[in-house]
Amino acid sequence: MGRWHKTLGLALVCGGALAGLSQPLPAATSSTLDILSDERTSNGSDTVDIGRIAPVAQQSDEAAKPLPVGNPLWSVPLSVLTATQARPIFSASRRAPQRAVVAPPIEPVAPAPAPKGPERPPLALVGAIVGDRDAVAVFLDQTNQKIVRLRKGEAHSGWVLNSVRGREVTLKKADQIETLGFPSQELLAK
Repeated sequence: MGRWHKTLGLALVCGGALAGLSQPLPAATSSTLDILSDERTSNGSDTVDIGRIAPVAQQSDEAAKPLPVGNPLWSVPLSVLTATQARPIFSASRRAPQRAVVAPPIEPVAPAPAPKGPERPPLALVGAIVGDRDAVAVFLDQTNQKIVRLRKGEAHSGWVLNSVRGREVTLKKADQIETLGFPSQELLAK
């Protein structure tokens, strides 16, 4: 029989607890602080008076300020949240991205100047006239495609006409001497 009483008591306690859950309970983060059961407005049927309890700490002016509305973390500056910066929430590895290292720009190296061989005159012999007292050579300047006539001793582009003989002429620049001749008939036929 004692067992039956225990089971009935347990059923009544559980039923009473379930009946109490059907009514809304006050939230743990209520905006009204220190509400005692006798300060609530109710009909008194579901309340138990356990006496008046005085708060331990005195209320200050800070408690009189209105509580912030919305997310309480909005009032916290991001500079204080160092753990969030070190371990980002939305990163898969929860590691901060590594800073990019920018290498200094590479300056192109100028190619070494090719060793200069003997300089060639920019002229191609087109014709030559040899007389008793005078000689004239006719050239095509290959830089601008113009005809140039030189007498013996005259200069063009630093090259001086030194001599004119039948099918060839000799040009001189400083200590360098170049001989130009007519192209061969085989080259002209091509």
